[in-house]
Amino acid sequence: MLKFFLIFLLSFSLFSKELKVISLDWTTAETMMLLGHPIQAVGDKKSYNIWVKEPHLPNNILDLGLRVKPNLEQVIMLKPD
Repeated sequence: MLKFFLIFLLSFSLFSKELKVISLDWTTAETMMLLGHPIQAVGDKKSYNIWVKEPHLPNNILDLGLRVKPNLEQVIMLKPD
């Protein structure tokens, strides 16, 4: 019973706060935005705007560099969930 209660509290706290999300994968970024979870950063933002276009990336989303080789220092500084 105690385990169930702790899991319930943990899940409630995770869903009640806004998650800090970054994505190297464009499909994941699209999905998160369509589900209403704004992302902080995406890999290869310039190419996303050329190839994907919709949903549009807001201007405040950071570019993490190449999708296959992101800027790890920037990822660490963003402290994503």
